[in-house]
Amino acid sequence: MLKKLQSLSRKFLNHTKEQLAVLCFHFHHPATSLEKNLTLKNRLQYLKKNCNIIPLEEGLNSIFQQKKIPKNAICLTVDDAVENFYLNGWSIFKELNLPFTLAVIPGLIEGKDTHLYYQSTLMRMAGHQFNLPHQEMVELFSQWYHDKKKEKVILQNFDSIFKTTKSLKVTELIEAVELLKIPRDRFMTWSQLKELNNSGIVSFASHSMSHPHMNLIGNEQIVWEVEESRNCLYNYLGINPSIFVYPYGLKENSTDAVKKAMENSRYTFAFSTCPDFVHSKVNPFLLPRFDGEMENDTNFYEILESTNNSNLQISKTKFIYSRIKDVTRRYIKTLM
Repeated sequence: MLKKLQSLSRKFLNHTKEQLAVLCFHFHHPATSLEKNLTLKNRLQYLKKNCNIIPLEEGLNSIFQQKKIPKNAICLTVDDAVENFYLNGWSIFKELNLPFTLAVIPGLIEGKDTHLYYQSTLMRMAGHQFNLPHQEMVELFSQWYHDKKKEKVILQNFDSIFKTTKSLKVTELIEAVELLKIPRDRFMTWSQLKELNNSGIVSFASHSMSHPHMNLIGNEQIVWEVEESRNCLYNYLGINPSIFVYPYGLKENSTDAVKKAMENSRYTFAFSTCPDFVHSKVNPFLLPRFDGEMENDTNFYEILESTNNSNLQISKTKFIYSRIKDVTRRYIKTLM
């Protein structure tokens, strides 16, 4: 822990033109959280005043083509494209005219293909353990499928379940979703996403079809998550995203099979949520990002201002320490 603290502290204190800071937001807090929205606006205003906020692809291409980037260059990303971002966050970014990249989960947005939507919703079982542990969900679905189809088949993992979803009717998919109590969260609509696409300040990235743990699913679903999400973004928005954002931001999701699928689908970059700067020696399929929605008293954005002021150095060190405590606390919660 101490070595990690010292390493990150040095990187913050030596932020140079050859490094790029990428921030990640989610907007999962309640729509009524006015205080958090005001805090966000203040932070973004600080960024606009003290840093150079540039489009993500511009920053990445400059880094990996070894071109000059502006001093204190920052890129902004928003994951999941939940409805709350459209209702409470989008207006702030638009008012401040800040370029950002929105990572979309196309399969969880209702569109013309109802089967695809409920198939994606059902496969969320490989992500969050909403009401049951993963293995219990697999066993429950297997029993349901056996009773429904009268087939003597044992579904032992997410890979085998994914293969059955192709032949299930929409009504059966809905029944399975309700059986497993998988929530249908409110995401932005395709109409709202088109509005953002026409704004001139928003670019898009794929965030998979169903937001699973990529290391828990089979190769067939991996290809589907990576390739079909790109196809959906093209079919609905007319774009070909070059960036993939790993569900949950975990580096464990960056397996060889996932990397191969991304390369075959013509992705150029992929992001985790491991805190660090982007530089030319970082794996382009495992790029780091900093959390832009930290819940502590330290002003995250002050550390991004390039200065030799000793008080700011202390502030940076305090931030790193609080950041590590924050990550550790959230990790411990996942084990409970």
